[in-house]
Amino acid sequence: MCADSLRLGILGGTFDPVHLGHLASAREVAAAFDLDTVLMLLSARPPHKTQTAQAPAAQRLEMLRLAVQGDPVLQACDMEMRREGASYTVDTLRELSTAYPGAELFLILGADAYAEIDTWSRPQELPQLCNIIVTSRPGRASDTAPPLPPVAARNQSRYDPRVGCHLHESGHVIVGHRIHGIEASASDVRRRVALGLRIEDLTGPAVARYIHEQHLYGARTN
Repeated sequence: MCADSLRLGILGGTFDPVHLGHLASAREVAAAFDLDTVLMLLSARPPHKTQTAQAPAAQRLEMLRLAVQGDPVLQACDMEMRREGASYTVDTLRELSTAYPGAELFLILGADAYAEIDTWSRPQELPQLCNIIVTSRPGRASDTAPPLPPVAARNQSRYDPRVGCHLHESGHVIVGHRIHGIEASASDVRRRVALGLRIEDLTGPAVARYIHEQHLYGARTN
């Protein structure tokens, strides 16, 4: 496939651990927006999260690789992990633009993360670099109003009733998307591991096996 025809999704997260909800949501967005690939981007040191990840970045990456192994659309990405210090989304998007010249980028963000977009580094640059897809969480009612652009980018954006979303002067859109997906959370996975409960229905067998082999999240030895 030529790079200039590539429609590339980017879904970031600490993936502590990755679970089937992450994968289902990524696949659903890929299908809805005709994305060729979704990069599951490991955030090793996200600047907005004060809580330290419970599993080391290298092990979270290995779980991510196991989870997407053989998937024709989803790919594990360690771009931010290879950077020193805090990693900012705007820098990642610029790096991806260089790595995939001519590709159309789609940043996939949950509604909770998007609600904090104005506190991110250089939020006004995000709609210049990519389309933004704001997703609901499975099992939660989604906001029917289209998501607003970051405050710093609103003078460069307008609502277009023909497409039902905000359009940036770059041509990129900021659009909402309701996720049906699978209800799962990393905190629930960790809780169940610590209690000695099965997690295969939340993580899939490969990730569950790795968690227990590596004794992550308080996994009990048999």
